[in-house]
Amino acid sequence: MYRVPAKDVFKILLDLPNRSGGLETWTPTKKYILVIRDEPNETEIAVVVASSRKSERMIKAYEVDFRSEPQSFPKDTIVDCRWIWTIPRAELGSAQAKFTVGDEKMQEIREAIAIGLNLFA
Repeated sequence: MYRVPAKDVFKILLDLPNRSGGLETWTPTKKYILVIRDEPNETEIAVVVASSRKSERMIKAYEVDFRSEPQSFPKDTIVDCRWIWTIPRAELGSAQAKFTVGDEKMQEIREAIAIGLNLFA
């Protein structure tokens, strides 16, 4: 089984909760995902989801800010590290990584995950 490097970013169709209208449904949405853990003997890959940054509000401790730049997200982007998603390895299919996140940013991701999951409580 192949291994996806943790730190790789992909754009895939991901089923996410849609809470509008009072009923929770799942809606397929094109999203950037950042692989945070992949073990070749497992069928699931752990990821965090990125969203376009829509305002200049303060970044929360569980978020990581990515500014638009070459070899990164095409728009200013926030990665919310409160939610760790697992996706079947097969969902990546033949998708190619859009880019790889550097070590310094990955350290910010790890710290934001620890804060987001309240690991310091």
